[in-house]
Amino acid sequence: METQNEMTKRQKAWKITSLVINIVSIIIMLFAIFIVVSSLVSKDKGYTVYFGKAYAVVQSDSMAEDLTKWDNFQKGDVIAFKVLSDQDKDNLKVGDVITFWDHNLAATDVLNTHRIVEIQIVDGKKQFITQGDNHEICPGPDASPRTLSDVQGVYAGKSPFFGRILTFLQSKTGFAVFIVVPCVLIVIYCLTLVVMNLMKYAKSKAVLQHEDDVDKLKAELKAQLLKEMEENKGKKKEPNTESETKDDDKKEEKEKPEKKSKVKEKNDDAKVEEQESKQENKESE
Repeated sequence: METQNEMTKRQKAWKITSLVINIVSIIIMLFAIFIVVSSLVSKDKGYTVYFGKAYAVVQSDSMAEDLTKWDNFQKGDVIAFKVLSDQDKDNLKVGDVITFWDHNLAATDVLNTHRIVEIQIVDGKKQFITQGDNHEICPGPDASPRTLSDVQGVYAGKSPFFGRILTFLQSKTGFAVFIVVPCVLIVIYCLTLVVMNLMKYAKSKAVLQHEDDVDKLKAELKAQLLKEMEENKGKKKEPNTESETKDDDKKEEKEKPEKKSKVKEKNDDAKVEEQESKQENKESE
């Protein structure tokens, strides 16, 4: 059998484990909520925004002229760009590296990131002429100018670790591994806790019911014992009464001859007095 000390150690260990699991579960749930909410809010943009920034995986070396430069990057890098408002877009200048929707690279629009090499005003509206820094791949400016609606953000740096995680989370596999599976495990854990608490409650209830039954049984036994004691007292008193009655009868029987003798003595005394009074009468005559 387990000693009380061992049981206490196990309880402490279980409490610490539960606390750690609860903290991790809360962190995972908050992270999952953050990812889902960010995805829903950014759904109409075509990319996910986290705290004002979005992330993209570089698909070519068009900006890999000199990787020692802060704003140069190569294929496979994850870059961050700050999402711009219309007012911020209007303040862009030559030399800024911008991320924009490119209508020429594929059948559908894709995000591309190049440097502004010229700004034009067409019909009173700004247009940005862009070009990749790697002139071997991009010998000249891009085919189409970028309008304000095409521009999405300005380059904010490379993010090899956090960016790759977020990019992976945006994929179906990443979402399933890091969001769906942990959430399912958390639900299973919570259901397990509920079942364990219900079992603990049922056990406590059974213990309390047992204690009530024991108390009732004790009360019944006590009442029965008191009843038996009262009955035994009554039985003891009855023989005493009979013996006292017998003693009284014997006493009366003893007293009867004494009473008779006393009465006889009184009668004799009365006769003697009567004879003496008669004698006196005669003498007086």
